[in-house]
Amino acid sequence: MTTRFLRLAHSPTTGMEISDTVLRFITLKQHDDSVLPEHYAEFAIPEGCLDNGRIINKKNFVAFLKTVTKHHDIDRLHLVLASSQVQTMNLSVKGAAPMYIREALEKTFVLPSKDILYDYRAVGGDTETTTFQVTALPKIVSEEFLDCFKSVGSTILSIESVGHALSRALLPTVFHRTAMIVSIDTDVTTVTMVVNGKVSHTTMLEFGNKAFIDTIQKTLSIGEEEAQKIARDQGLIMEKDRTVFDAVVDDCVALVRHINDIYIAWRTAHKTLPALEMVYLTGPGSIMKGLDEYLAVGLRAPVVCGNVWANCLSFDEHIPSLSQTESVRYGAAIGAALTSGDTINLVPLNHKKSLHRKHVVSVTTKIVLSFVLGVAVGFVVGKILTIPGIHAQALTLLHKIGARW
Repeated sequence: MTTRFLRLAHSPTTGMEISDTVLRFITLKQHDDSVLPEHYAEFAIPEGCLDNGRIINKKNFVAFLKTVTKHHDIDRLHLVLASSQVQTMNLSVKGAAPMYIREALEKTFVLPSKDILYDYRAVGGDTETTTFQVTALPKIVSEEFLDCFKSVGSTILSIESVGHALSRALLPTVFHRTAMIVSIDTDVTTVTMVVNGKVSHTTMLEFGNKAFIDTIQKTLSIGEEEAQKIARDQGLIMEKDRTVFDAVVDDCVALVRHINDIYIAWRTAHKTLPALEMVYLTGPGSIMKGLDEYLAVGLRAPVVCGNVWANCLSFDEHIPSLSQTESVRYGAAIGAALTSGDTINLVPLNHKKSLHRKHVVSVTTKIVLSFVLGVAVGFVVGKILTIPGIHAQALTLLHKIGARW
């Protein structure tokens, strides 16, 4: 039976997102043709553990990870790094793709190519050039996270960018349009361009929902919880007064300007790629009432609030245990859990080989155990059938079953 939803490669599967300040994870489980949330949580990462995507206090970070992974029994996970350390870009190539890509990455990271992990996919081009989407990460960053998780007994199966994970969660499985995903998280905003279902470019801005909430708190002299409620219920809608609108409008104007600048730079650099058709809005900041309409005017493109469960389940059949306000925080983690064999994976080659060997051993062990169990069951059945009277009764039962068919 075919389904319009994605299926988990293994059930249950855990996706985890880590930024400098926040760790979120969600464990999904296959239920018939739907994928449902089983466990989820969000934790503030202790101050001083990470900076700009790098682990700067390994001891404290490992202690924090141990608390999270042991309490929630996380032994295998797909990781999303919400960090500028992960670079996603387009490169137009005329000659040998790998050589050109390595040269470009060395200039971007100011590192030798041997110290950079990267993966790429073709996203377009013309008769003379091919445009590749390239995602890369300094090898040392990947190794640092692998080592920390190994220290607490957890295995990282894959590492990818926020843009790739969000794209997998929000966009239709068959997607032939050019879209932008704007994810307004707590402290950062991620802008991702997607062409024909493939991530083309991702940029991170140092602005998040916290700026909106802090401004509302300060303007109205209220607590954070009440400010969140006002953002959700009133936001940019001026029904009674324009106090909240006037307070956050400058941030909204700046956000639109930065997003437009990102799109114009992308469009100028890649004129052969299709123009923008749709904007998907997600993240904690997306719950501000009226923000989608404001962005639609400023970006001159249709804006829809993304559904992070789009490729998991139907609301007609299942109501997720997370509320809409909570679920928008887990888009990247959900996308990570939905990963498949062709996912961009920024882990070292030796780690990939180790995972493959373990998978082969696991499959082989299961086959051997199944064979041994089958032989044992056959032996027991054979012994039973040698008991006087049992053999005849078994044959009579089989004859009746055959007659029914």
